[in-house]
Amino acid sequence: MAEIWSEGLRIRPAEGEAVFLPFTQIAKVDSADFGIHVTYASGVVFLSSLGQGYNQFFQRLTDAWGDALAKALLMADDDAIFETRATYINVRRDGSQSFGPCRARVTHRGLVILPMDSPPVKLQFAKFVSAQAQNLRMNIETVDRGVVELLRIGASYQSFCEKLVIARRDFDGRFFEGLQDVGQGVGSDRLLELSRLMAEGRALSRMEVMKRAYDFWLALERLVKDSPLAPYYASVRQLSAEELNSIGRRMTSHGNLVWFMVAIPGSVEEGGNTVVADLASVTGHTTYLFRMLERAKFPTSSPKEMLAVAKSAMGEINEGLVSVGFREGPIFLDEATLKTPPFIKYVFASKNLPELRSLRDRFYGRIVGADASEWAADLKEALLFNVTSSDDSAKWVPSSGKTESPEMKPG
Repeated sequence: MAEIWSEGLRIRPAEGEAVFLPFTQIAKVDSADFGIHVTYASGVVFLSSLGQGYNQFFQRLTDAWGDALAKALLMADDDAIFETRATYINVRRDGSQSFGPCRARVTHRGLVILPMDSPPVKLQFAKFVSAQAQNLRMNIETVDRGVVELLRIGASYQSFCEKLVIARRDFDGRFFEGLQDVGQGVGSDRLLELSRLMAEGRALSRMEVMKRAYDFWLALERLVKDSPLAPYYASVRQLSAEELNSIGRRMTSHGNLVWFMVAIPGSVEEGGNTVVADLASVTGHTTYLFRMLERAKFPTSSPKEMLAVAKSAMGEINEGLVSVGFREGPIFLDEATLKTPPFIKYVFASKNLPELRSLRDRFYGRIVGADASEWAADLKEALLFNVTSSDDSAKWVPSSGKTESPEMKPG
């Protein structure tokens, strides 16, 4: 007997012990000669003699596999609005291609493509360049995933197109409305552009904002200065150039929360090579510290090189935080802790989600629950640690020993 469970495939042979293959350990599922090949870490399982139930079983197996991987890659938190079967063609920016049958799932934040033979891919509305429906096809161009074309959608084509258009319009509307109280006096066209750039909580740099609307940056800074983050922002700003300051505003069930990110190139004498990201919550805030350049290269790096590295690192960290939904656990927990409940659900993403891998690789410490003076002292200690250690994997532990955040939750 072969049984499809929500978390994996269970095989019960006529003789011998049952075997359970978790979907997160399955690399590929494909069919040939009315049999199903399931490739996993230790080998291949071949299922044959499925009879008349072959097609239905294969479809249900690949559907369950795709759903499990979407959940493991943190794509399942956003409720599905509409789903249809289709064929996809993805031409990436580097020229590589992939194609095949899939499910296309419209959500409140984007479109999830669930191929039958490979892991799912999320197309964020915030990354859409264009979406055009014509000749029974949907053609979507994105900033990060290249061009995705959906065809052979069948009878659900019209409904799919309508749901996608409405979901994208509502997405733009939510973030536009969320910034209206901040951008009073800013033209609607400029405000719509800014809301798209800041969608899902992304932080924008001072330069990015001011070239579009000078007053809007002043309004964002007022948000920080009127928040509990004010003394920390004032302190860290003094250590960096204005062009390396970024401010974001993310929508939560508890209201809108402001956060900031500042890159500190620094020096060997003063410490630095760090992006400081201060994430606000309803109960307080935690400061995350990320390495910018490989530590061995920092002493010989030039100011011009560090400026370019800082901007690149801030972009990666920004996208990483959005990809994990500003969850804390997946960023800083060590491998051993990550494999324990309730954090084990993040193990697959920590190894297979590029944005999260980058965050975990860059992360080297955090400051928890400190007042402004303690925070400044801890930050100085951490910045010096980051330029004196030559091991990129080394983590900073504050001399105070305070590392645990009582309000940190797995979700």
